[in-house]
Amino acid sequence: MSWFYRSLIRLALFTQPSEEIHNRTLAAFGYVARRRALCGMIEACCGAPGLPISLFGLHFPNSVGLAAGMDKQAAAVPVWRSLGFGFSELGGVTWHAQPGNPQPRMFRAVGDEALVNRMGFNNAGARAGPATRRLARTGSLAGPSGRHQSRQVQGHPARRSGGRLRQFLPRALAAR
Repeated sequence: MSWFYRSLIRLALFTQPSEEIHNRTLAAFGYVARRRALCGMIEACCGAPGLPISLFGLHFPNSVGLAAGMDKQAAAVPVWRSLGFGFSELGGVTWHAQPGNPQPRMFRAVGDEALVNRMGFNNAGARAGPATRRLARTGSLAGPSGRHQSRQVQGHPARRSGGRLRQFLPRALAAR
């Protein structure tokens, strides 16, 4: 990490609750994602070198990916590539909107340089944001972008999906 980040940015971020910083960062990245020039500037500063890898018939610009949970509604898809991620998983999203766990639900483990995330499945639901889903499919992300859909637990009864999963899995593996 650079001196600028460690000495200034990190200190400013640590003066505010971690979930608030997460939401502000995502809102800022969403703004940047809609402006190609800004994405290009970020990529010039932070982009990763091309280290392509192919796995299961998928081609990735590099092997470093962004896990589900950061960008549940696909608000900042082009930014992830600009920051050097070779792929991103967008989600976890449930069919219906739900608030997730009660706050506070994200905690800093400063000694371990980590965050403890107990947010749950707070999301606007699978039907929300068709424009952001379209951006996720057609955005400037060079590598694959997956969507993580979760079973509904709160608000509506969960459907049993075990039988459908047993039918789907052999077809998915055969399609590789």
